[in-house]
Formats: sequence, structure tokens, C-alpha cells
Amino acid sequence: MARSSFTSRRGLIALAVALLAALGIGMSGDGFFTPTFVLTLTSLNPKSLPMTLADDGDSKDVSIKDRVKFKPTAGGEQGLERRLRLKAKKTGGDAALGLDLQTHGNISASLRVAVDDTTGLLDGESLAFFERRAQDGSPPLRVEAVWSAGLDGLLLRGVIGGTPVGEPVELPGEREADLFITDVGTSISLSAGGSGLGGLFGTFDQSGGEADTAEWGYGVQGLGPSGAFWFAHLRFDWGPGDVTTGPVETDALISAFYCWRALLNAQQLLEDPPPHNLFALQSYLFSATIITSAWNTLQAGLDADTLLPSTEGPKVTALAKSTAGWVVPAFQDVSDLIEKDATSGASVKGHVKVALDKVELLMAQLNGFKSKSHNKLLDSAVFTVQ
Repeated sequence: MARSSFTSRRGLIALAVALLAALGIGMSGDGFFTPTFVLTLTSLNPKSLPMTLADDGDSKDVSIKDRVKFKPTAGGEQGLERRLRLKAKKTGGDAALGLDLQTHGNISASLRVAVDDTTGLLDGESLAFFERRAQDGSPPLRVEAVWSAGLDGLLLRGVIGGTPVGEPVELPGEREADLFITDVGTSISLSAGGSGLGGLFGTFDQSGGEADTAEWGYGVQGLGPSGAFWFAHLRFDWGPGDVTTGPVETDALISAFYCWRALLNAQQLLEDPPPHNLFALQSYLFSATIITSAWNTLQAGLDADTLLPSTEGPKVTALAKSTAGWVVPAFQDVSDLIEKDATSGASVKGHVKVALDKVELLMAQLNGFKSKSHNKLLDSAVFTVQ
């Protein structure tokens, strides 16, 4: 089979969508499947993630250390034995970290906070927080976990611009909680919960526009010497329906998703020892070449200046092009193997792995992540589609 050039976007989409339907990849009534994209950060190391430390006038009052050994609550969730620890070195320990992540559209975000030692925790003052910071300058919306000596546990509350809202939730004897901020349409909900207990602190309207674009942060306040809070399981869910940001980004993300699904199928096929079904592998990789559509879409958006201001246009376009640069040759190589009556596709296994890493990173970038330390981000994040 002769090598082909995949530059016709309309023809590629038609052929790839037909193959995707044959492979059982579902679609919605309007012709596209609208999945939920889930990004979970397994490490919160500010040296690896696109994250900054707020300047509060004293950058050395709190130590920041990731992957510190933590003893989970008995019967608690596994896989959280190592967490980020923010620990005060002196009275009044405050620290605020901000992700270099601008989100736009429907998103649900959550963060796990905990304490394991009451040393240095001040009653009603020491707290951990998770907050959404709108780009229009309005007060941040925050969920807090406050240490309460009377409860010997945590008190959870919603806060807007420093003022508590709604009814707080008391967790007697509990040292761990999940903080939630959900942004759907023009409404933002603040909630939190612990072991079997939880509460909604309120749902608040936002005006849209710049208020719909936000950054996310977390941190500690009011710690005494050696007081510490632990953080883990920072998770963002985009969609379903309103799967991402702007129209151009959404179109590119749908193509990237189909590429991702096809590459997963190819990778699974290649995990078995040969002989491999090279015709099935060829079909998967051809489906994955729909990533060229994402590349063309992003390039057109970049040229026309129709990408969102929060999207790093040159970087996401280059990444889509780079992903295509691994997928298309892999498809062509498998076509050559079929022509030679080969029985193993192992020679393209490395191409598939690299392409998977790149397309997962592309989906994260299209959902608002910035470019800083993205090579390291791959070691700190788990990206799934539901």
C-alpha cells in the first residue's frame, strides 16, 4: 500500500467517524459523543505542576512538601498514603497556592484535606481552603475546613469574600473531608462532606463573561508552630454536554477524544504477544488520525484569533501537530506490515505510547492547563474519560 497524505479534513472526518461507529464508539444525537473529562492530580508538587505560591509577605512561614507519608483514616480510601503537606514554622502560618489553570464552562472540582496531628492547630482559626477565583475580580468563592477543638474534628463552611455563607457542617472526631465547588451554567455551588455527613452551603449566580473564566487555588491559614494540613486528590470533571471551553477548543477536543479512544484500543491490542490482528490495528490507527482534524481546527482558530484568551494557541496547535506526527506514521507503518504479510505490530508500540501521552496532554491543555512543566505533569496526573 502506498503511503498517503491525510490533509483533507472533511474526507478524514467522514472516514474516521464511519470507522468509529464500526468500532462501537458512541455518539450523541447531534453526531458527537459528549463525554466527561476527568483530570485527577496524584501529586500536588508545585515544582512539577503549573502552580504558583501567592506572595503574602512571608514566603518562609510555611513549609511545602509533597508525597509525605500519611496514615489514612482506618477503612479510608486506598492510594492516598502520600500527600502534600503545608506545615507552619511559626505562629500565623498562611500559604495560598494557585493552579495555572483557567477554566471556562461546566466543571466540578474537589479537593481532599486532612489533619493527622493537632499540634499547632488553633481552635477556630487554623483552616484549609479550596477556592475558585473569577477573572472579573469578584470575591473568590471558597470552601473551608476549620479545626475545632470542641468537636475534636473539622467544621466545614462556605465563604464568599471572607464572609461565611449557609449552615456549617460539623464533623465530630473526623480529621478528613472533601471540599467541592461545582460550576454549571451561571450557577456555582459550594459544598463539603466527611464520612457520611455533608452539606450544601449555597448556590450562587454569576453574570457570565469574565466571571465564567476562573482560576483555582488552595492553602492554609491561621496555623500555629508545627500546625499542618494535608492535601490530596485534586480532581476536575468537565462536562458532560458543555465539555470544555470555547467553540474551537470544543471541536478540537472532540477529535482528540476520538483519537484517544482509538489509541487505547491499539495499545490494548499490542499488549498481547504476536501474532497481532494487523487489520484491526490498522483500523484503530486510521481512526486515531482524526487528530489531524484537531490540528487543522486549532491552526485555523489560531490564524483567525478565535481561540479563547485562556488558551495557549501556539502551544496547543504545536502539540496537536506533534501528536499527528506520531499517529500518521504508525498507521502507514502498519499498512506496510500488512503488505509484507507480517504478523507482529510491535514495531509501532512505542509510537502508540508517545501519541497517547501527547493526546492526553493536549486534552488537558484544551481544558485550561498552561504549558509550564507539562512534561512533569504527565507523572503527576491521571486523565480519564467517562
